[in-house]
Amino acid sequence: MGKPMGNMICDLCGDGVPAVDLEEGRAYRRGPRLICAQCDRAMGGGGALPEEPSAAPPAKRRRRVRPATTGLWAVASLTGVLAGWSLWQSHQTGVENQRLQARLGEWESQQERAWTRFLTRTEEAWEGKRSGLSSEIAAGDAASRTAWREAFATMEQGWTELRAELASSSAQQREDLQALAQRVEAWQAEWRVLEETITQLEELQIAGGQAVQSDLLALTERMDLLEKVAVPAEAPPTGVQAAPWFAITADLQHEQVAIRLDAVYSLEQSRDVRICPYLRPLLQDPDSLVRLAVARILAEYRFRPATPDLIAGLEDPVLSVRDGFVKALRRITGRQFGFRADARETERERPLESWRTWWRERGEAFLRGEPS
Repeated sequence: MGKPMGNMICDLCGDGVPAVDLEEGRAYRRGPRLICAQCDRAMGGGGALPEEPSAAPPAKRRRRVRPATTGLWAVASLTGVLAGWSLWQSHQTGVENQRLQARLGEWESQQERAWTRFLTRTEEAWEGKRSGLSSEIAAGDAASRTAWREAFATMEQGWTELRAELASSSAQQREDLQALAQRVEAWQAEWRVLEETITQLEELQIAGGQAVQSDLLALTERMDLLEKVAVPAEAPPTGVQAAPWFAITADLQHEQVAIRLDAVYSLEQSRDVRICPYLRPLLQDPDSLVRLAVARILAEYRFRPATPDLIAGLEDPVLSVRDGFVKALRRITGRQFGFRADARETERERPLESWRTWWRERGEAFLRGEPS
């Protein structure tokens, strides 16, 4: 359809009517109404009709209209009206779509502006948050550095005090050892005097004097008293009393842990298996370091009599002691019952009972040197 000219619009469908259609007869006027070619075709193509004169025409003889022609014309008119109404509805739909498209574009523009404002506010908020966090981190780092410096200063002071205490303890130990050596020398001198006295008394006893026998009994009691002071509860085996390390055994019962531990290490340096009976009681020492050191030394010598004490020590509350005792048992006996020192108490019960059962059944044979 051509471009509308001026204000010529079809009065039925509302579309523009090109002037060329009006000139060539495709569009026409019927009274005050203008009908386009499309509406004319929809109505059956009546063709252009002369415009109605403004003045009343002279009376003419009316032509008789056939009923069939009148019906056809009514159907064509109704069809044209319906077609025009459909075209007008299509036109209105197009206008509504354009208006909706314009509103949609406006809404999208508003959403874009709102989203831009939201992103801007969010970036500003995050920037402020980052700045605040950076300041907090910097302040925290400074506080951490200060705390670490104070902790290091405290540790350094502690190390200094510990070194001074160890130095003082070592000096005290040396003084105690010197005093002990002097006591041992005095005991040895007194022993020599007693031995000479006993020899003399034995010679006099041979002569049969009753008085000499009484003096000998008194001297014997005195010698027993000195033996209780100078030697352990069990008399040392032959030759042990003359060993250079025997004097150190007295320190194994000292009340200070440092002196007991120093005595254990000193006896270890002697490399003499005869130290084991003197070390065995220290498997129940109150200090865990002493217990660990003694277990390790007895394991090196594979000292079998210490086996029941080591089995009992598997219930020690200290993890490191339990670990040291089970390692000593494995080295001495060659047995393993799956005991783990770091396991839970309930998990240690079964392997501990296996150690106890083995000792009840095979302990005596093991001490006699039979295979375990």
